[in-house]
Amino acid sequence: MARRLSNAIVNRLTENCDDFICHPFANYAVQRILKCGFYPQACDYIIEQAILRNVLLLAQDKFGSYSVQAALSHASPALLNSLVTEIIDGYESDNRGRDALDVMLFNQYGNYVVQTLINVSMDVLADRRPGQQSWFTHVVDHVVKHASDLRKYTFGKKILQKLSECGVEFEIPLF
Repeated sequence: MARRLSNAIVNRLTENCDDFICHPFANYAVQRILKCGFYPQACDYIIEQAILRNVLLLAQDKFGSYSVQAALSHASPALLNSLVTEIIDGYESDNRGRDALDVMLFNQYGNYVVQTLINVSMDVLADRRPGQQSWFTHVVDHVVKHASDLRKYTFGKKILQKLSECGVEFEIPLF
């Protein structure tokens, strides 16, 4: 009985995941499905239907960014590759020459997605999860390029410190 009820709830959440992913309260239920591991098909469905092709937009949303972080942290290897590829190569540069990673780095919510991407990339480097080691290099290159601007912000200092702890050297004093 309880299993049938939880399946019905998960089905309803996945059917409406586009609406729920940025909702102030329902996003927590979406995150729970992404994180729990009990419903891998639902997790994949949410990522494929609501997050992929929308990563940049969702990363800049207060509630959507939480779901993107959960997706990066808990996606299957194939979907993780799709998510990271979208962040790194999936968008044209804007009229100021900024790509998706640049936009996320300086966004009040997107920077948390970048921090999660750094954690995922570090796990890949340490062979704790599958992925491409080039992800870390790509993120580091972007952060190094913007280090002097990032150090002006609390979230930027956090990103710089995390990479510094990983052995990344910066040409400017960080703090």
